[in-house]
Amino acid sequence: MKNLEELKKIIKKHDVISFDIFDTLILRNVESPTDIFKIIEKKYCVRNFYEKRIKAEADSRIGQKNYESNLDRIYDFLQKMYSKSIKDIKEKEMSIEYEFICQNQSMKKIFDYCVINNKKIFLISDMYLSKKFIKKLLKKCGYENYNDIYISNEIGESKHIGGLYDFVGEKNHINKNTWLHIGDNIYSDVQVPTEKGITTYHYKNVKERVERKSKTNSIEQSIFRGIQNNYLLNNDLNYWEIFGIKYISALYYGFTNWLVNLTKNDDNVYFLSRDGYVVKKVYEIFKNKLNLNIDLRYLYTSRLAYQVPINVFYNKEIALRTFTDRNVAFGHYLTINEVFELLELDPNKFKNYIKTFGFTDDYDKKIEDEEIESLKKLILSIYEIIKTQFECKLKLLKEYLKQEGLEKYKKVNLVDVGWRGSIQESIKRLLEDSTVYGYYFGINEYVWEDIKNESFGFAIDQNIHNEERYFIMDNIMMFELIFSSSQGSLLGFKKSGKKIVPVLEKTGDTENCIDIFQNSALKIIDLYLNYYDYLKYCNIKDVIQDYKDFINFKSFKDVNKFSELTNDVGLTSKKKKYVETYEEKNISKNYEEFKKKIGQSLWKNSFLIKEISNEKDYEHLKTGLYNYEAARKYNKINKDVIIKAINNPKKAIEVMKIKINNKKNGN
Repeated sequence: MKNLEELKKIIKKHDVISFDIFDTLILRNVESPTDIFKIIEKKYCVRNFYEKRIKAEADSRIGQKNYESNLDRIYDFLQKMYSKSIKDIKEKEMSIEYEFICQNQSMKKIFDYCVINNKKIFLISDMYLSKKFIKKLLKKCGYENYNDIYISNEIGESKHIGGLYDFVGEKNHINKNTWLHIGDNIYSDVQVPTEKGITTYHYKNVKERVERKSKTNSIEQSIFRGIQNNYLLNNDLNYWEIFGIKYISALYYGFTNWLVNLTKNDDNVYFLSRDGYVVKKVYEIFKNKLNLNIDLRYLYTSRLAYQVPINVFYNKEIALRTFTDRNVAFGHYLTINEVFELLELDPNKFKNYIKTFGFTDDYDKKIEDEEIESLKKLILSIYEIIKTQFECKLKLLKEYLKQEGLEKYKKVNLVDVGWRGSIQESIKRLLEDSTVYGYYFGINEYVWEDIKNESFGFAIDQNIHNEERYFIMDNIMMFELIFSSSQGSLLGFKKSGKKIVPVLEKTGDTENCIDIFQNSALKIIDLYLNYYDYLKYCNIKDVIQDYKDFINFKSFKDVNKFSELTNDVGLTSKKKKYVETYEEKNISKNYEEFKKKIGQSLWKNSFLIKEISNEKDYEHLKTGLYNYEAARKYNKINKDVIIKAINNPKKAIEVMKIKINNKKNGN
């Protein structure tokens, strides 16, 4: 890391190096230090401990020299707030501190560099914990070869006021010209020692380095964020690696943790491709950590390879619906070429049939809504040919399921991202002697009727409606992406010797990115599992917020990166970009069309503008569009007004305020 190399150069020029301890040499695996108190409150059922512990510490400092206090004094004040003895809680607080403390790997390298270069090393901290206990924490984190350690509550002087620097300097006869102090607090670690003639290096703490868009709402979320922050601080990562750690690793953990709790006593779990790929990887980590005895298998599946051949023979009505299905929400439409590609037939060999039902010779022409019934009649007219086409596919599918051992289990557990349970319903038709259960990130109210009682959802569970349900379904392709895999979609099966093997679609840049962010996320799962007892009841609210913030905020950097990604919006692998690029002039010419198109983006309401190449101008444009939308609610605005709103958002806000006030006053 570049900054640490620069720090080493500064260290070379000094003989004495002092370090701050907490948030510099050692870190806590929670987002905020006082979250340790929340953990104690919840784990040991100590009512209002968090608030009372903070108040007791503040009260204990009143009247003390330099406002210093120690843990014994804090607990003397805290005891007055409780009728029962809390002596054992003090020991438990230190135990939790020890459990959640971890090494700052970056600063450990700097510390070791100082040791190797024979620097005098002093550790200095404004802290209520004892020197003895802090040394124990430091030893756990690998810090030993320092000259001495100075703790404010034992010396009676502090860094914050400055006396602790004087004390250390005088006791060790330090020439201030040779002294470098390193710490995270801009006042007590930088401003105060600088005023005393000591050279300083401001080491930005983790909360300054890792931006979050929302507050932490639970202990579980604090632990996830704390571990993520510390990992991000200590690793040089690219964009997609950061994305994997910061935004989606907790989602993987939360879903898999829920899944483990429901299936750990079973003998099998089958993870459906492609969406079960990363979940299987996470489950394997859980399995090793918790010593589970369960057979985990990856099953190649897709609607194209399962639902289509099965329904051709078992349910003609559903087959027709499948062949004529359009993903209207993302602007997907059908053509004769696409339909016949799905049927694996050459449309040129069925020209007379196609013409009979009113379709033109332009097989790439969009099939309109009013033509769907004619399309269904066309398909029915060649249905026997279609059955012949799919007979071999169904046979291969049955052989594949037998090969993968599903038939030997009385209860088969399937895992997928969601959303209706189509693969579960298809497999159930073929496994007559087994009960097939489905476990999903989300299963909506449109789940197939005959699997309702055997289908369960983590984030969305059938008819249970909550805030998360609406958000996920509104951004469904953003969740499809993170649960996809770096392998291509399953097109079908073929025989290779005695085995049935999958035929996969070719992969591209999107799959490469998926591989990077999933592998990055997997690296942190083990760290989460170190706190399994604290995270075993985490729910969707604990794990979704950061990805929710990411999706809602739509920064210029993020939408640029996502403009490189695509996903399928139809059964025939029709690709669509997550983010489209538009010309600025076309927004004002046809704003309603622009609004419709960005609403159909795979990342809903995201966009790029060809003429805009920096964050500032992009945010300027977003603000202008927001002002225009807000103002339209209160008055009809000529489309040309959008240009003014884009070019001068501040003025647009003032105009909007006037219009709102006029409306309120009846003007």
